[in-house]
Amino acid sequence: MEVKCMKQIEFLWELQQHEHKFNSIKKKLEDLARKGHINNIIIELKGIESSLKEKKITIFENEKRINKSNNQLKELTFNQDEIEKNLYNGTITDLKQLHYMDMESKRIREEINKLETDTLEMMEAIEEFKQDIKNMEDQYASVKKDFEEKVKEYNAATDQLRKEAKEEMDIIYNITSKIEKNIYDQYALIKKNKRYAVAKVSKNECSGCHMIIPFYILEELKGEINIVCCENCGRILYYNGINEDI
Repeated sequence: MEVKCMKQIEFLWELQQHEHKFNSIKKKLEDLARKGHINNIIIELKGIESSLKEKKITIFENEKRINKSNNQLKELTFNQDEIEKNLYNGTITDLKQLHYMDMESKRIREEINKLETDTLEMMEAIEEFKQDIKNMEDQYASVKKDFEEKVKEYNAATDQLRKEAKEEMDIIYNITSKIEKNIYDQYALIKKNKRYAVAKVSKNECSGCHMIIPFYILEELKGEINIVCCENCGRILYYNGINEDI
């Protein structure tokens, strides 16, 4: 297909170059969003926050149990003191009652010992949890710092890419405004079916399909009168006057 043109082919080539650059920038933005570094750090931070919350709740519950145990210990100690006072002050002489009180005193002592052991274990657990919390808070601070740096880097990178994308869009709009509608429509149709619509002529070859271009087509291209398409792949041929790779 041949279409009358002047310098439209130059505009088409420039348009294709800038569209390619715009798509490259767009892909970089998409790749940044897909990498997920920030999301992974957010997940890690949430995991630490959840663990911290669980440990703090455990400490709170253990402290409640310790307070309850202390109250029970006070009550049991008081009861035992009363029993032992009655056992040894000589006011009770009934052997059965004395035996019962002695057994009760031993039972209370065993219960006191168990409560004291349990309380000590809970206190030790609380100290371990507090150390764990300190370590996790240090880890959280480190991860959060890394997160803030990554966010800063991500925002800087995306801002720069968006700026470059806007610049390319402005250039694309400017070039497109200089291209005749029928020529642009031809370009758009070819681009829809091919990866790109314009192929540079290099060493007598079409850079799109790498087929040798007949001599008469090369001569027509050099005349810069018509838009000429490759007979093999259908792409618009671009000849810049230098028949070599650039």
